[in-house]
Order: sequence, then C-alpha cells, then structure tokens
Amino acid sequence: MAEPQGDGSYRFIGTKIFTTLSPVWTRLGIFGKTPDGGQLVFGFLDRSADGWEADASSWDMLGMRATHSHTTRLQGALVPADRIVRYIPTGPNADPLTFGIFASFLTLVAAVYTGVGDRAVELATQSLARRTSKVSGQALSQDPVLRYKTGEAALRQLAVDTQLRAVAADIDAGADLGAEWFPRLVANKTTAVRTAKAQADFALEASGGASYHRGNELSRIYRDVMAGVFHPSDDESAHQTLANHLLGPVQGPEA
Repeated sequence: MAEPQGDGSYRFIGTKIFTTLSPVWTRLGIFGKTPDGGQLVFGFLDRSADGWEADASSWDMLGMRATHSHTTRLQGALVPADRIVRYIPTGPNADPLTFGIFASFLTLVAAVYTGVGDRAVELATQSLARRTSKVSGQALSQDPVLRYKTGEAALRQLAVDTQLRAVAADIDAGADLGAEWFPRLVANKTTAVRTAKAQADFALEASGGASYHRGNELSRIYRDVMAGVFHPSDDESAHQTLANHLLGPVQGPEA
C-alpha cells in the first residue's frame, strides 16, 4: 500500500521478500498500490529513512545464502516527493518503467544462471580429465558415453549463451521488437535456468560422489540453481506470457 502524505511523498506498507543484499543496500526500489486501487506508485527508499526493518532470521535457505536476501517489512516507510519516480495504472501496461525493470532484471538473472551453468560444465570437464575408470584405467574423459554427455552439455551451453547475447544486444541497441519483447525476455530467463539445472545434473554425474559433499563447489551450485524456480518470471508465468503472445488472452465463456 502507498499512502499519500499530501506533499507528494508516500508512506509504504507491506512486506518485500528476497531483498537482495539486505544488509548493505543504500536505495531500495519499491512500489505500492494507492488506497483507491487505481495506481501503482514507484519510488526509492533511502536506507536512513524510518518505518522499515529487515528480518535477518528469515534468510535460512537451501541456497543463495551469500546474497543475504532478508525479508523487508515496510511499516509506513517514507519516500519523499523527489524520490517518487512514476505513477502507473494497475493492470497490464506498456509503460517504459515496467519494460525497464523487466528487461534489466530478467536479462541479468538469465546472465547469472548462464554463468552458473558454464561453471558447472567447467568443473565437470576438469573432473573427467582427473578421474580414471576402475575398469580400463583410462581417464573418464575417454569414456564414449561421458564424451557424448559432455557434447550435449556443450550444445546446451552454447545455445543459451547465444540467446543471452542476442537479447542483451537488442536491449543495448534499443531494438523495436514490439509485442515480442516480453516473450523474448521471459524465454531467455526460463531457458537459462533450465540449462543451468541440466548442467548441474551433468556435473554431479561427471564428478562422482565427492561432489555430493556439502563443502564441494558443485554441491553449492546445485543448491543455488534451484532458486531459479522462484525468480520471476516463474515457469507458469512464462508459459502464460508465451501462450498469450501466440494465442491471445484467454476468452471468457461468453466469448
């Protein structure tokens, strides 16, 4: 909720989960709905403002522990008028701020998971070169089945890397993709997460039982990559965006 204070400032009330780098941020981008429900108000909260607190006890997670993405509780947090940046009608819209937020976030998240997948493959190939077969005595990098799976991992990684670079280049160039922009952005993020999960699976198999140890880097990668399920746009939302793009919105019974 964004409550107007009469001088252009707003007090925000609500809960923001997964506030990345909670202990150190200096400005926090937030938005809230006006009391009449007609508009979304966007602003930037200064860390020195009153009316908010971070719940450090909330960040006891499976992975991504280093981000310290504590839950932030807004209890009338004040954003002054000069830090209110946009008023947008509720519901779907093509406002440039909405595009800017989604284009930046989805592409950066896709880049993170593309990098995670790349590192998983790197660790897998190092393990295959180091480990030897109990049967033949040869390095596992010579095993035909594992070589095939390594080739599949390379295909996946090159494909997602190419997609990420193309989307980022279009953003930098200000390409006019019209209605295709959001489908491309969510497809890029979804593909990056799916690929990273597949690469983590491959890397664990290639690296053997030692990678299952909690202190192993691959164990951490496997835990971290699962967070991609929750980062927007999630799989269900992505499918809805893509289906709406191709088929149009769902029609009611009267249609």
